[in-house]
Amino acid sequence: MLAEVARVPRLSAVELDPTIARLRAAVDLEALIEVGYDPDRRVFAPSADHPVFGFKECVVRNCSAVAVQAGGLCGPCTSRRRRGSNEMTLEEFVTVPRVRVDVGRKAEVLCRVCRAPGFERPAYGPHQLCRLCARSFKRSMVASVEEWIRGGQPRNGRRTPRPPAQPRPTAGACERCGRLASHRQPRSCVACQFRWRQLGKPDWDTWRREHPVAVSVDGRVLVLASVPERLRLEFLVGVQDALHGELAFNAWGDLTCLVGHLARMGVRSVLEIDKRPPSTSIARLLLKRIQWSVEQALLDPEEELSRDVWRLGLLRRDGARQNLDLGQLTQPWLREIYRDWARESLAVKNVHYLRSTLCQMRRLSESLRIRHDGGVDPANVGRRDIEQFLMRLAGQASAGKLANSTHLDCITMVRHLLRRARDRGLTAPDGPLHGLADTFAIYESDSPRTEERDPDDEVGRSLPNSVIKQLASKNALALLVDIANQDVADAVELLIRTGRRPSEICHLKETCLQWDERVREDGTLDRQPVLVYRPEKTPKRSKRLPVHAREALIIKRAAERARARFPDVGAGKLPLFPQQARNRSGTVPMSGPRVTHAVREWSRQLPELLDSDGTPYDRGRVYAYAFRHSYAQRLADKGCSPHLLMDIMDHRSFATTEGYCRIRQERRRQAVDLEHRWQWDAEGNELAQIVERFAESEDIRMAIGSTAIPYGACVEPSNVAALGSACPYRMRCIGCKHFRTDLTHLAALEKYLTDLLAARERILAASDELADWAKRDAMPSDEHIERVRYLIRRMRQKIDGLPREEAKEVHRILGSQANDRRELGDLTPAAFQLNVIDSSPSFDPALAGA
Repeated sequence: MLAEVARVPRLSAVELDPTIARLRAAVDLEALIEVGYDPDRRVFAPSADHPVFGFKECVVRNCSAVAVQAGGLCGPCTSRRRRGSNEMTLEEFVTVPRVRVDVGRKAEVLCRVCRAPGFERPAYGPHQLCRLCARSFKRSMVASVEEWIRGGQPRNGRRTPRPPAQPRPTAGACERCGRLASHRQPRSCVACQFRWRQLGKPDWDTWRREHPVAVSVDGRVLVLASVPERLRLEFLVGVQDALHGELAFNAWGDLTCLVGHLARMGVRSVLEIDKRPPSTSIARLLLKRIQWSVEQALLDPEEELSRDVWRLGLLRRDGARQNLDLGQLTQPWLREIYRDWARESLAVKNVHYLRSTLCQMRRLSESLRIRHDGGVDPANVGRRDIEQFLMRLAGQASAGKLANSTHLDCITMVRHLLRRARDRGLTAPDGPLHGLADTFAIYESDSPRTEERDPDDEVGRSLPNSVIKQLASKNALALLVDIANQDVADAVELLIRTGRRPSEICHLKETCLQWDERVREDGTLDRQPVLVYRPEKTPKRSKRLPVHAREALIIKRAAERARARFPDVGAGKLPLFPQQARNRSGTVPMSGPRVTHAVREWSRQLPELLDSDGTPYDRGRVYAYAFRHSYAQRLADKGCSPHLLMDIMDHRSFATTEGYCRIRQERRRQAVDLEHRWQWDAEGNELAQIVERFAESEDIRMAIGSTAIPYGACVEPSNVAALGSACPYRMRCIGCKHFRTDLTHLAALEKYLTDLLAARERILAASDELADWAKRDAMPSDEHIERVRYLIRRMRQKIDGLPREEAKEVHRILGSQANDRRELGDLTPAAFQLNVIDSSPSFDPALAGA
């Protein structure tokens, strides 16, 4: 191998064409030689078992052409089967031998004698012998080729028998087409020698230069011997890209046809083709693929960023074939504002964000285009143009042409880019925005108010539980398998059951299922399944989500299918749902859009969905992200605390979590019923034993007639009128007859009792720090502690006396509300929290001095 690399021509110190120099630098000759490229002969002949460039021969008897069609047939055999009059199955068709084999499709067969390394000579004639061996066999008068090769026959006039056939040194490669040569003078193959003699044996060097053969006639060997250097390097760059890609390359026949087409056109580069494209669709796709590889090899980032159309696929890996057309901004100075921002954001922002920001700036450009001068000169625009732009957006939003969120995003982004341009110094005397007025800016007061969520909207984007059950049924999932495949169906079921984002489910690894182990009270080991995934918004860290047995079973089956498809991929690299196509290495996961599109198609083909009341449900509300909203709503309905729900949903702000769930009327009713079902005064007397539910008007009346205080409510009229800031008794609530409490404050009262006992112990331990009168004033009294204990005991007795099912429901609601109150206490400033040691008349020092 090193010797072959050493024979590669060295680059000259001075390169006339810089493009060829860059192409040479982009070609990895060592990698290409390993897969079958011969730099001396300039022939690319990969092995049949190569994972990328491998091929299979036609399964029909006596046919050695490359199989390129379904069923393992070559092109001619496929055409022959279609033209056949009788209907034969594929098994019957492959047993019928192919009588006539086109020479252009046959493999280059070596001589049966001259096939050792350094002695390769092509076979010629029916005996599969080279030209010289066939002549020797004919002169020997031996009956069969096998006997002639084996030797040992007596010879007339000689004592020694005839020796075995010996291989002859190779003649090298044909100087015109690159195949094995049969003649040494000139060095040519049989076909080129025959054509040369037909023309009267002209000057060999002149004839082979004027009549080159760009490719071999073999469909599995690519010969680039007579192709111009730049075109040859470009094809090698394309082949090299295919070597490192995820798509198996088996279109050698179309590739050779493409090279021959370009050679006949006389082009020097694949980038020069603008007319007469290749005739076949596969050849056109190959040409686009090679052109893209060459453009990537010749890419100059600075030159690309200076253009008005950015090819994002050349600048970043996830850009695909998308373009960023800065020409949509008709004002040059506005284009420079966006260009300066996009150059800095190209490496950190996703492609969708770059394109959406350009769309927002285009709205400003369209507004400036209305001016008589088109807004070309930045010195002529001002505040009036901004007002015109804002009114234009408001009009589109009021007409329904612009969503409220898009309206707000447009104003926010334009304001940010204008402010950033001034901070970057683009308005300096030598900058592209010189002369731009300071009034051409969007102020914070120009932003419209965000529409608040309808408080009576209890549906949102979530799906009812009855619809979720229909979607998760066996028949519905079986339909999804028919539409897409089993991997998509499993991914959708995990979306329904776990509430993760589509991209998070698609990027799960084979090892995403783990187990949490804990020891039960009886000493046995309890193992619970856990889903390990990477959140989309914070991909650098992984999270663990507890799941159930059904989710664990889905993951196990999907992992077994993935491992069966790609047994050689490492455990940490194999995705749970590998991509079906263009995934040679097995490490490419299924894409999120693949799942979302399948869900859309699934929702259209599903039978009629029924709501909980039996009415037809709108199937247009069924899409992939609705499963995430439904999951959050189910957790909220079960009493999950807000901050725990925010952590489960991977949100950074609780405001985001609020958009995923609604407080349903049933939960409001449960909370009101629990609060007013039993009430106690400061003496522990039960004031209300209301079993039936209050009407809404009664709930409002009771809420107006009291004010919230720590551990309950106050019904003293003057204190209610002052919203709790005019207590005439220095906030001695526990001993006041106007104090009311209920079961929702049970957890808070228990915590209050703990704080009282802890405060008493701290005061008793402070022997030298406080005077006796200060200790007596700060010490919680025994009556105070006993009154709190009595209230807690009355509430516990009431709960213990309830029926089992009702007590279970009360405990569930109390647990939820206790968490809410605890989190509210964590967020409440210390000045407004009850201090059991403080004996001042108010909880707020500011109110105490009033």
